[in-house]
Amino acid sequence: MSEVRSASTAAAEQRRSWGAGAAATFLLVFGFLPLVNWIPGGHEAPWYRGLVTEWANGSAIVIGVAAVLTILSRRIPVLRPEAWLGSSSSAATTSPATVPIIATLALALYTAIALFLFDARPLVIDEVVQTF
Repeated sequence: MSEVRSASTAAAEQRRSWGAGAAATFLLVFGFLPLVNWIPGGHEAPWYRGLVTEWANGSAIVIGVAAVLTILSRRIPVLRPEAWLGSSSSAATTSPATVPIIATLALALYTAIALFLFDARPLVIDEVVQTF
């Protein structure tokens, strides 16, 4: 009986996995296409060409940096994943006060940035709504 249940569970998981993959592919493809520009007489997104150019430039930069780091990792052992992945298990245990201290320092940094760079003005619509 358990073999039948496990086989049906595996089949259900496979269908669910396939459906999630299909949905992700659909959203990936149609999320980046300028469908609004292709509908005659409808709205247009004139900013789309500039956005695609920025995405392409950013992607080229990331790919280039990854290629350079891959080449350098062959010559510099510190850049290899084996050099720093194994060290996390041998790291010393942290004190219980470490997390609150880091959180407090981060809050202080974020507050300073909000006050001195943005003049303490709300920038996100959620923050703007909360001021009223």
